[in-house]
Amino acid sequence: MNQPILNKIEPWCSDGRLAPITSREGDTLRIRAGGAIPCAGGWQVSFNGIQAGSGYAIRVPASVPELEWPRQAECIKVLAFWGPVRPEALTPEPLLDYDALLPEEDAHGALVYSRRLTAPEGCEVLTLRFTLRWVCQGEVAFHKIELVPCPAPVPRKVKIALATGSPQSRRQAAIREVAGNRAYYLKRCEEAARLGADLIVLPEIALQWGVPGHFLDLALRANDPEIAVFLGFAKREGVHLLLPVYERTDAGVHNSALFIGPDGLLGTYRKMHLAECGESHNGILPGIEVPVFETPVGRLASLICMDSSSAEASRLAGLAGAELLMLPIMGDHRADRQDRGSPFFHEERWKAIMRTRALDNQFVMAVARNEGHGSCLIDARGEILAWNDGTKEVVCAEAELDPGNRKWNGGSQRDIVYTQRRPHLYGSFTEPAPAVVRGRLQSS
Repeated sequence: MNQPILNKIEPWCSDGRLAPITSREGDTLRIRAGGAIPCAGGWQVSFNGIQAGSGYAIRVPASVPELEWPRQAECIKVLAFWGPVRPEALTPEPLLDYDALLPEEDAHGALVYSRRLTAPEGCEVLTLRFTLRWVCQGEVAFHKIELVPCPAPVPRKVKIALATGSPQSRRQAAIREVAGNRAYYLKRCEEAARLGADLIVLPEIALQWGVPGHFLDLALRANDPEIAVFLGFAKREGVHLLLPVYERTDAGVHNSALFIGPDGLLGTYRKMHLAECGESHNGILPGIEVPVFETPVGRLASLICMDSSSAEASRLAGLAGAELLMLPIMGDHRADRQDRGSPFFHEERWKAIMRTRALDNQFVMAVARNEGHGSCLIDARGEILAWNDGTKEVVCAEAELDPGNRKWNGGSQRDIVYTQRRPHLYGSFTEPAPAVVRGRLQSS
C-alpha cells in the first residue's frame, strides 16, 4: 500500500468575521481565537494518493495551554473528509463522507487526536479539517500529522437466535417446576444451535417463569445444577448464551442475566430498574451497573424488562462500548393499553420503543420476550432483521456489528450519536427529582 502524499496546507473559514488567527511553525499548526466574537475556523490539510477500501491510521498530537476541560472537548474539532474541500466551504460539496478524530490522552498524559478509518469507494483525497470554535480567547496547537496505511477492518457479523418458545408450546408443556423450564429452554437452545446461531438469548427469568412459589425459594446460585446444564450446552456447541434467572447471591436475590460462553460463565448483569409492586417492594435487590463483556461474537451487554423504560440504562450500555444489547423482557407498559382494563400487546408501539433504543445508541438490539410475540432482532439502522409473530419457537438472523451507517450528507451515524454529546450540561440526569418532574407528577 502506498504512503499518501501531502498536497496542501491552508487556513479555512466560511466567513472572515469568524476567522481565528492561524500560524504555522514547521509541522505545528496553531489556531488562536481573535478576541472579538466567537471564532469558527482553523487549518485544513489534504493528502493525495488515498486508495479506496484501504485502512489508514491517523494520529495528531495537540496542546491546549489555555483551554480547560470541558471547553477543550467542545471547542476543538478534527474531521476527516474523504475528498477535496474548498477552504471557504460552509458545507463540503459534493456531500462527502466524513468521520471525527477522537481525543484521548497518550501514555504521557498528552492530548492526541486519532482514529483508524477506511477510505470509502471512489475516494482519492483525504482532507483533515482542524477547527477552533465557540470561544473568543484560547489557542490550540496541532503538531506533526501521522497518516499511515494499515489493514482495513474486516466486517464482523454475528448470527443471533431468540429462543423464546411460543404460547402454544408453553400451554402444551404445562410447566410447574424449574426442571420443566430447564428442559423446555434447552430444547429451544438446541434448535437455535441447529440454525447456526453464534449467540442465543433466552427470555426473562427463563428457569423460574410460570413456576408457582416465591422467588426467594426459586432463586438459583450460579453454580447450581440447573445452570450447569446450560454451561455444558454452550461448551458442547461452542456458542454464547444469555440465561436470565432469579439469582441467589450472598447479599440476596436478583433478577439477573448470566453471560455464558464456551469456556464457562463470563459474568452477570443484575436488573437495575425493578418492576413496581411485583419486584421492587418484595425483596428483589436492584443491580448497580451495566457491565460489557468482550467476546468473540462482539461486545455484549444486557438489560432486563423494566430497564427499557429508562433511556439512561440503554445509554449506559452504549457509553460502556456495547455493540449488541440483549433485552430479556416480559412486556413494556408503554406498549400496552393507556387506560385501565385488560392488557393487550400494542405491536407498533413495541416496535417503536425497540427501534428507538437501537437508533439512539447505534447498537444491535436482541429482544427476547417470554410470550414469543414481539421478540425481535434490530440492527443499528433500526431495521427489524427477525420478528416473532407469536407462532415461532425460535427466530434467528445475522446482524452486522460495524455497519458504517451514514447520514444523508455523509456523516457517521455513530459519530454523531456519541461525539456531539455535551455531558457537562446534563446535570438534571443525575438529580433525584428535578422540580419540574415533581410538579408534573403531582399534577397527574
